[in-house]
Amino acid sequence: ACLEHPNLVVLARRSRELFEELQKSSGLPVVRQSGAVMIGPPESAVIAGTLAAADAHKLPIEQLDREELRHRFPQHANLDDEHVAIWDPEAGVAYPENAGIAAVDAARVAGADIYTDTRVTDIELIDGGARISTATRDFLVRQVVVCNGAWLNKLVPDLPLKPLRTPMMWFEQRDDCPHNYSLEAFPTFIRAVDTDNWIWGHGSGDDFGIKIGPDKDPNFYE
Repeated sequence: ACLEHPNLVVLARRSRELFEELQKSSGLPVVRQSGAVMIGPPESAVIAGTLAAADAHKLPIEQLDREELRHRFPQHANLDDEHVAIWDPEAGVAYPENAGIAAVDAARVAGADIYTDTRVTDIELIDGGARISTATRDFLVRQVVVCNGAWLNKLVPDLPLKPLRTPMMWFEQRDDCPHNYSLEAFPTFIRAVDTDNWIWGHGSGDDFGIKIGPDKDPNFYE
């Protein structure tokens, strides 16, 4: 379930289908449906938003009270008395590096020309299309899809965007830890820290550690 807006569910499901196609064609791990648990007070954006999305699209979620949450996921400590949880079996994790490699390879197989190590410096709209400038040559094209993430307004300056730095932290499980923090036992989660703020993360796998990150923190916005 997509807590930010119910309409994102359609996009997320279609994205998963395409990731699974890339995974099958490339042989690389691209997406893993591990499930996810959403935790917080009933009035929090995490719980209320997830329930709204689940209700709009009839998602097969499972609601857990505080004691059920503690029994099923003992890794989540310091729960407030009013905390509840929602289990979403359709959620999971993506492997972005593998997804990028697989997508480029699929495009190459489909006939696309791939220009590696080619930095785009400017995009200019002209009659009939656009001019893409790079350090070595220009390209005249009919359409442009700009996918440069946090640097989007460098190439499309009219967009009112302000990139926000959001750090991600990775941990190894201590040998004396009483709980299992592998992805199977400690799946993807979003946990409210107040009404409209949360942290997120997931357990470890063969080639990645335990991941934790904040959604909003003014200390990380500069």
